[in-house]
Amino acid sequence: MVRAACSGALGPAAPPRRDPPRSRYQRRPRSPAVDETLFGESRSLQQSRSSSPIVILRDVRTAPKASPAAEHKPETIRLITKDLIRDLIIPTENPAASLIMGQEDFQRISAAARVLTKEEREAKRAALKAEKEATLDAISERKRVAKEKAVLQQQLGKLSELEEEARERAQNLLQRANRLRMEQEDEIKEFSELILGAKCHMIRDTQILEKQLIAKELEEEEKRLDTMMEVERKKAEEMQEDLARRKRQELIRGRQEIVKQMEQNAEERAMRAEQRDQEAQEMLAYLEKLKMEDLQELERKQEQKKRIQAEIRRVNDENQKVKEEQQEQERMADERVLEFQRQKMEREAEFEADQQRIRWEKEKELARMRAMQEKAQDHQAEQDALRAKRNQEAAEREWRRKEKEAARRKAEMEQMVQRSRLEQIAQREHGMAVQVQQDRQEFERILR
Repeated sequence: MVRAACSGALGPAAPPRRDPPRSRYQRRPRSPAVDETLFGESRSLQQSRSSSPIVILRDVRTAPKASPAAEHKPETIRLITKDLIRDLIIPTENPAASLIMGQEDFQRISAAARVLTKEEREAKRAALKAEKEATLDAISERKRVAKEKAVLQQQLGKLSELEEEARERAQNLLQRANRLRMEQEDEIKEFSELILGAKCHMIRDTQILEKQLIAKELEEEEKRLDTMMEVERKKAEEMQEDLARRKRQELIRGRQEIVKQMEQNAEERAMRAEQRDQEAQEMLAYLEKLKMEDLQELERKQEQKKRIQAEIRRVNDENQKVKEEQQEQERMADERVLEFQRQKMEREAEFEADQQRIRWEKEKELARMRAMQEKAQDHQAEQDALRAKRNQEAAEREWRRKEKEAARRKAEMEQMVQRSRLEQIAQREHGMAVQVQQDRQEFERILR
């Protein structure tokens, strides 16, 4: 399948012939179509190596392997960490074999491995097609001439020696043309197979090189990881040693601190015992003193209690008197409020009577003016009506002014009454608060 794909990529080597259809599979040639110099020695090269100028080195892969006895066990290193134990194999040097060839073979292989461009393939295909068409035309022409000569021979009888020679020459030329055509087809097939083989071996060499590079990178990565693990192991050992050293130092400091604290605690206990004895003596003296003071204080409190009770009775009497005075003031304030309300109601009744009189006069004036308007028919009557209307409007304005003035006086009176009542309440509350504060201060003074 690779051969068919490569051949399809290169295109047909010659113009299509009018042959019967063949199978897609091609028979492989008996001799290899790939240049054997790419893979080392061949049988022909082994026979002619002594006389050939090309020096070929044997490949490591094709060289005979050593006997099992000659092989030795790979050298290893044991790596021990806190987590695991590893046996690392020391890599051995295995130099790759080299291949040396002559300049002609190298140029021939390079030319055979070169991939033609699309334009070059088209030009080569056109040249082969033109050459084949020219050969076919020449063969057709020779066939036609030969047929004409045969017909002429049949007509004229036996050919002369020159004509016989010409016929043989034409026959030879025809055979040579057919042979050249077949050789060209074989060469094109061989050329395609060479190109395919060169491509395959280039891919194979690339894969081998890539595999070697990957193996080398893996080996380097393994070495790097081993180095990192060794570094981490050393760091861990150093950290463990540092931690152990710190623990020892902390343990020593802790012991010293404990001894020091024990000594301090012993001194403190001795000082506290001495201090407790001294405090006990002082406490006994102080308790005796407090006992005497309590007796004196008890007598003083009994006398003070009597004075306080008398003072409380006096304060209660004064509070009762103040309360009666406040009640009298409230009664008088209520009487003043009732008097103000009575006067207010009288003023409102008077104001309502005035309003009623004004409305009656207004209606009377309107009736008079209506009667005058009904009687008057001339210009003077209209002037009188206009004057009456003006008078009515003036009366209405005066009435509205009086209404506003009465409302203003009413509001001022209500505000004044409200302020007076609030002032009285505030004065009464202030007097009570002052009296309570004085009583409290006096009571506290007595208690002290």
